[in-house]
Amino acid sequence: TALFNPSDDLLPNTLYTANITTGAMSEAGIPLAADHTWTFTTLAGLVPMVISTDPQDNETDVELNKNATADFNMLMDPLTLNASTFTLSQGSAMVDGVVTYIGTTASFNPDGDLLPDMVYTATITTGAMSLTGTPLENDFVWSFTTAEEVPVIIDLKTASMFGAFGGN
Repeated sequence: TALFNPSDDLLPNTLYTANITTGAMSEAGIPLAADHTWTFTTLAGLVPMVISTDPQDNETDVELNKNATADFNMLMDPLTLNASTFTLSQGSAMVDGVVTYIGTTASFNPDGDLLPDMVYTATITTGAMSLTGTPLENDFVWSFTTAEEVPVIIDLKTASMFGAFGGN
């Protein structure tokens, strides 16, 4: 049995050619009658995917101070999860914020509260890659709607009457 162990992992979904030449000999020193060549294709491999989000797609009444998060099916390269590969927008306006990555979860943390009663769209692009350098197959996009702003009601039941005395 002959074994070839490559120094690096083979690339997914790639055609390779193997060749054993007549330089290979039996223990008695007899070479192969002819070179033996064959090809094989590696499996597609695991492709990174977003498996859940918070808020969920089409969720409504989302808190105005909410961070958008995405969980992946595998460890991702943290250097590929940044403000250019994970964005949040309201219409055509981009939301300023910071992207963080811990475990298998990426978070977009807006610089301030989101606007009330608005549809926001979160996008993770194919620039986001696994630790092995495999990108998402397609951009992952989801939307959510923020809650209406609730007016602050001040309970005046405990307020006391007061007066002022004055004179001429």
